[in-house]
Amino acid sequence: MNTSLIIATSGMDALQKKIDTISNNIANVNTMGFKRREASFSELLARQMNNQPDEQQEVGRKTPLGIRVGQGMGLAETRIDLSQGQRIDTNNPFDLYIEGNAFFQVERVRLDDQGNEVREFRLTRDGSFKLVPNDNGNHFLVTSRGDFVTDNFGYPIEIPFQSEVNIDKQGTVTIKRPDSDQWEQVGQIGLYRLQTITPQQLIEAGDNQYTIPVDQIDPNGAWGDFVQAVDFANLQPNESYGLVQGALESSNVDLTKEMTELISAQRAFQLNSRAVITADQMMTMVNNLRG
Repeated sequence: MNTSLIIATSGMDALQKKIDTISNNIANVNTMGFKRREASFSELLARQMNNQPDEQQEVGRKTPLGIRVGQGMGLAETRIDLSQGQRIDTNNPFDLYIEGNAFFQVERVRLDDQGNEVREFRLTRDGSFKLVPNDNGNHFLVTSRGDFVTDNFGYPIEIPFQSEVNIDKQGTVTIKRPDSDQWEQVGQIGLYRLQTITPQQLIEAGDNQYTIPVDQIDPNGAWGDFVQAVDFANLQPNESYGLVQGALESSNVDLTKEMTELISAQRAFQLNSRAVITADQMMTMVNNLRG
């Protein structure tokens, strides 16, 4: 009886986490660059009960002597799905769409408890950027949160005031000043890809951004060999990366699929809750018989 309760309650716990994951996907269906997660389950430890230890009494038996009693299931992981979202044209020169499994690198500067500046690098697929003025009379390219968009070397992209801006497929930023007809290069927006880590090792850092485990980042905040900028000059034939100016990437959440999985998970949750109720009723009957 207790085993039934354990199995049912573990199932309810795992299914609730799946429902939470699906709900988060649905809530971010309109978040630019958002990548959905998918929950998967695994069986918990099982125990073997030897109901007949004497093999001589079980001659001709085709099944194992023991009874394998499971302990339910648990949430194994929530895998991130990096499949491409749809392209949405905006005609905003500072909206950027990524082609391929790469990320923008952004830098967040904050103060620690001692008042010292701390630089944090993060990855994002959300290319809705804007300009903010700096102390030099120019502008920095930043996210909606105010984080600096960086180049291939991890430095913020700086754009002269009142300049016409063009960004090509490789992220090269060229500008034309108001008093000039010449285009000049001022930087290159970095596209970063995972090297020695998998997408499942990415950690959600809030604001639709990701980081990697702290123990894999050196004290200066650099990624090391785990994440590197795309070298367009040495791409392999099967590699395709690029930027599209004036467009954004929608989330890769399929609302129809998510709603179908949500209904299925809710029905499974209800089934397990009924199993708990039934087990409780049976235990009540046993207790009354004892009385």
